This record gives sequence, C-alpha cells and structure tokens, in this order.
Amino acid sequence: MPELPEVETIRKYLHTKIIGKTIASVEVLNPKSFQGTVSDVLGKTVTDTYRKGKVNNIKLDDNTFLAIHLKMSGQLVYNGTTSKSTRVILHFTDKDHLIFNDMRKFGWIKHTKKLEGTDAPDITRPEFTLDYFTKIVSATKKPIKTLLMDQDRIAGVGNIYANDALFSAKVRPSRIGNSLSSSEIRHLYKTVKDTIQEGIDNMGSSASDVYISPDGTKGSYQNHFKVYSREGEPCHVCGTPIIREKQGGRSSFYCHQCQK
Repeated sequence: MPELPEVETIRKYLHTKIIGKTIASVEVLNPKSFQGTVSDVLGKTVTDTYRKGKVNNIKLDDNTFLAIHLKMSGQLVYNGTTSKSTRVILHFTDKDHLIFNDMRKFGWIKHTKKLEGTDAPDITRPEFTLDYFTKIVSATKKPIKTLLMDQDRIAGVGNIYANDALFSAKVRPSRIGNSLSSSEIRHLYKTVKDTIQEGIDNMGSSASDVYISPDGTKGSYQNHFKVYSREGEPCHVCGTPIIREKQGGRSSFYCHQCQK
C-alpha cells in the first residue's frame, strides 16, 4: 500500500499538472471504484490539491472534492494508456486525462463535500509535536510499531517507514510503547520524521511494481532501505543478519543486535 511519501509524491505531481483543468467526462469502468454521481463533477474546474494521511483530495471550484484512496494496488497515471486494471478515467476539456488503475479493486475515487482521510496528526505538519507523540507512546500497551501504523493516531506511516524509523531509533518493533524511556521517545520522534522526509525526497518506494508517479517514474527509496525487506542481509551498522518476524499480520524487520 502506498504510504505518506508515495501519496505525497503523487499529490505534488498532480498539483503541477491539473490545477485549472476542467473535467469534461468521467469513464467509470468499475462501478464500485467511483462513489458519487458522475454528472455532479462534469464542467467543474480543479482549484487545488490536498493530502490527508494516505488520501489525496482534488478540490473543485464548487468547493467539493474528488478524494482518491489507492488502498493496496491503486495507481494514478497521467496521459498514459489504459490497461486491464483501469477502473476510472477522468477526461479534461484540453484532452488530457487521468487514469485510475486498481488491480485488486480495493481503492476508490469519491466525490465528497469534505476532505477525506484521517483526522490524526500528520507527521509532516506542525500538529505532530513531540508532546503529542510522547503522550500517545507513553499511554499505549501495544507494540510500538503497531502504534506507529495506527492511522487514527498518526497519519501516513505504513510498514516500510515504520520498520526503518525504528531501526534508526534502535528500538525493536515489538517493544511495548510505554516501556520506552523519554530519551528513546525523543529519538524515535526524530527518526520517524526524518525517515518520512527521506521517503519524500526519494519520491517514495517502488520496491514492487505497484507504486509509480503519475508520469510513470519510479521512486528510489527502495535503494535506501535500512531493514525493510532485507531479511538475512547484513545490518548496515553491525553486519548482523536482519531478522523478519510476523507482527499483527505484517512483516517486521529488525537487527537484534542494534535494536533493543
């Protein structure tokens, strides 16, 4: 599933391309992939783009939004060719178009009157403070990685960046949140923010073929993985083989020597 850096990369690209464009028509090839009434968006002009957690929102000139959640396998392709996984196509009056592909059909485009996405503090924004982070970590009896990926508490972090942030903080994914000391919490707060920013700087991760920027460009964060998807490979710090364990239905990766 695309995480904050991937979704933000897509938003930034779309912001440079579709502001000021007017929707001419919408092809809905899979009814479940588009929520709303197509005729309500025809003739509407794009005025802005927003990201709320893992959801991108395209603002229209009537103050409504086209919210897009890519879920597990969604893609947005700008002025590209359709495929067997194409579910929705937005056509603009200047003949440009935006394709929504989704192999597993879990994602959606929704016409809505409000911004869609979690109301939890976003790591890239001022409301994600050390005080807030300290409060939720100190109060949880869940594994710290589970907390980092809880979209009701922190917006945008998924498996890739949670694993790598915990490695940088020298904290094991299975550590219970309220067992972390104040210095460990401060360090983790910084590494979470730094890891997300590194992901954004590298235009996300294209470790699988699912995620691409709308122009077809792949991200490069997969070339900078610290522990994620590196089972059995040597730790970049101490050389100990990276361990992979199942945790909450997801794979956790860590170095048992460096992370305590």
